[in-house]
Amino acid sequence: MKIKKQEEVIKKTLQSAIEVGRAGSLFVIGVPEKKYWKTSYKKIKGLNILNDDDNQVIKKLAEIDGATIIENNGEMAAYGATIKTSKHVLGHGKRHGSAAGISMHKSIAILSSEEDGYVRVFKNGSCIEEINAKTKVSATAIEKMANFINNPDIRALTAGGVALSIVAAPLTVPFLVFTGTYFLVNKSIKAMK
Repeated sequence: MKIKKQEEVIKKTLQSAIEVGRAGSLFVIGVPEKKYWKTSYKKIKGLNILNDDDNQVIKKLAEIDGATIIENNGEMAAYGATIKTSKHVLGHGKRHGSAAGISMHKSIAILSSEEDGYVRVFKNGSCIEEINAKTKVSATAIEKMANFINNPDIRALTAGGVALSIVAAPLTVPFLVFTGTYFLVNKSIKAMK
């Protein structure tokens, strides 16, 4: 019964994150230890994400800067919370880092990105699902590859490699071809997982 309720909370929270979409939000399901987050907002008691009327209020509160923390039973524990733990997520900013970091502490983080319109689900520090909030479809391998290629870090690496090959072409071309190919293939495989 408890697991079924938590699954229901996860589905409803995911649906809410998709509906919030490009406004940007971070939902945390499961209340991590207080040392990993803080809020200066007063708790609003009795709001439950499983209740449709309460859910409308929770979605509006989720648009406030910070995380909305939802207990496993659906009760909102906090909103506007500052996450004190982080894990680097290549090509993304602080909110993604906070989602990855807090998900390492007995919780699931669901993030809707205002930059690219994707909703990402983090568990144990890793992104386990990406959903296009507009189409409500999971990201395909082609979309993941396109996002990887359009990543600013990859563009900078490519531009640096081209510039280096122009300056010292006879010495660097074999090196760049080998390392660039290895890097691209390795990152592509990781991006598609």
